[in-house]
Amino acid sequence: MRKRMLKAALMGANARMSSIARMGRVALVGAMVAAALPFVSSCSKDDENAGVYVPPADLSTAEIVQLVKNANAAFSTAKQYTLVEYETGKEDGMEYTYKSERQVDKVAKKRLRTTSITVPSQNVNNLLTNFSYIEDSKDYYFDWDIDSPEDLITGTGKSYTLYNLTAEDLNSYFGDGEDFVYGLDDSYYIWTWKVENGMLVGRRTNSLSYYYKYELTLDADKRFKNEVYTSGYNINDVTYTIITSISYDANPTFPAGFNKADFKENNGWFEEKASRVNRAKAIRE
Repeated sequence: MRKRMLKAALMGANARMSSIARMGRVALVGAMVAAALPFVSSCSKDDENAGVYVPPADLSTAEIVQLVKNANAAFSTAKQYTLVEYETGKEDGMEYTYKSERQVDKVAKKRLRTTSITVPSQNVNNLLTNFSYIEDSKDYYFDWDIDSPEDLITGTGKSYTLYNLTAEDLNSYFGDGEDFVYGLDDSYYIWTWKVENGMLVGRRTNSLSYYYKYELTLDADKRFKNEVYTSGYNINDVTYTIITSISYDANPTFPAGFNKADFKENNGWFEEKASRVNRAKAIRE
């Protein structure tokens, strides 16, 4: 939805619907300012630190990089994993949060990826706008393409597509994955590393003045557990932040409230293949 539609709707009775529609279609780029969303937990600090590897403060750069490489290897070969990502931002005075969750079971060859949005000021909580569920070589793909405030009332813009996956497609989803933190040995990037507040903190830059900051927490087995990822541009100080939690289990199931019979077959384009390969490129650059 165009920005002028958002502003116009905010002045009328459809303000709630317009705000969601706008945010469902706009990427976190440009002048949008994002802030980290804290994890909500009733646990004590000791509970939060349980099962966490605390690196020595005097680790060398080489030792830190080796830890990250080892964690990359553990992630790419994991038979099951769940990633939960939060992106928070503010636009026209309204704060919102995107939540993206991915559950992958390489043994059962099942995968669920969902995207939802929360806008507290508009009483919108975890509204599902997109998902992909893979099972038995089929990809059930739901998308809600919102073009107007009324679409959220009438349900207009929803699509239900069924894609038949090839062996190559399945291997891209369920074979060994790519690095979670990529570019460690790429000469195009300049890396700096340090240990800070019990985390491995890396900053990656390139010749275009973009920077990418990784704040990594490892679990007791020295695998990735949490990540706060910040991307920005040095010239105008535009940034956004993604918070990711990682676990090495998964139970992908077809989303409740949907019917597989509603998904109509289409063997043409489907969501970007080898999404793990493109994960960092699509989300982070």
